[in-house]
Amino acid sequence: AHVSQSTLSAAASGHGLPTWEVTAAYVRACGGDVGEWRMRWRTQQSALRPAGPGAPAGVVAVGAPPREDSAPGAPAITALAKGEPRRVGRFRLLGRLGVGTMGVVYLGTSPAGRPVAVKVIRPEYADDEVFRRRFAAELGAVRSVSGGHTPAFIDADTRGPRPWMATAFVSGPSLAQAVERDGPLPEAAVWALAAGIAEALAAIHRAGIVHRDLKPSNVLLDRDGPKVIDFGICRALDDSTLTHTGGWVG
Repeated sequence: AHVSQSTLSAAASGHGLPTWEVTAAYVRACGGDVGEWRMRWRTQQSALRPAGPGAPAGVVAVGAPPREDSAPGAPAITALAKGEPRRVGRFRLLGRLGVGTMGVVYLGTSPAGRPVAVKVIRPEYADDEVFRRRFAAELGAVRSVSGGHTPAFIDADTRGPRPWMATAFVSGPSLAQAVERDGPLPEAAVWALAAGIAEALAAIHRAGIVHRDLKPSNVLLDRDGPKVIDFGICRALDDSTLTHTGGWVG
């Protein structure tokens, strides 16, 4: 790969993200797809900072707030604001991925460095029993759907002051972001996407769940097919609805 042993050792140390030059050299030497790995590297790099003067060669150090100029195609990540949590459960939070009706979704990392999406209920709703029930229903829905059609469940706490749930982080954009950025999808891509969403809905329905808020921003484009997210207003088919007559959903 034409990279020195010391640089490769530093890049493999686990103390940070290897620079793109080192990564690209390794990918080429192994016969990998440079374009694909460039996208992966930029997604990871968006949550990291450039290495300081004392950092080892070949490494981008970890620890600063994420950058807001994420790579094209990656989810937008904004820096944590004053007063926002820096840690939830065993996960360290790196930035904000999005804001929903019930809570805020953060990009976090596990103690082993695994990227996760952590959804935390808003403070104003944490004491509301109805919202706690809705959050518990969403958690149950995510846990019960199998087949890889939703981000994998990792951990949760529904009893704490601010309930939260952690799932695997999907590095691809939402369908809404993809269409806004690139315009209409090619016909072949539309058919493949439709089939993937239909598969996802079939898996959700087999688990006895009605999603009730399927829209482009709730479909993430992952490498192995679309992932359907945000079960915040879902309804179990064998249970009473959490909404009420005259109330709005979706």
